[in-house]
Amino acid sequence: MASAQHSGIIQSVVARLTELTGHRPRVRQDESGSTVEADVTPELTAHWQRLVEVLELGTSYGMTNTADGGYVWLRVEAGDPPAARPDGLPDDLGRS
Repeated sequence: MASAQHSGIIQSVVARLTELTGHRPRVRQDESGSTVEADVTPELTAHWQRLVEVLELGTSYGMTNTADGGYVWLRVEAGDPPAARPDGLPDDLGRS
């Protein structure tokens, strides 16, 4: 079962990626955590720095290219502490 902190991170990631892409990202959950995927679109690449900031909230992240296009993904492992912002400032989840 995901902790409230884990769920909060996933909700924030989904909201931010939806804002950046105009589409709700795919979310898969399993016993060890959650993976969020979003298709790479022109709208998304126009906001690359904001995308990287969202991806850095994950335990790990990357970009995958397929014959049908590309997608970005991030993984949040259950029980992992949330990622700190690179600038050291609190983010919208209230972490410092």
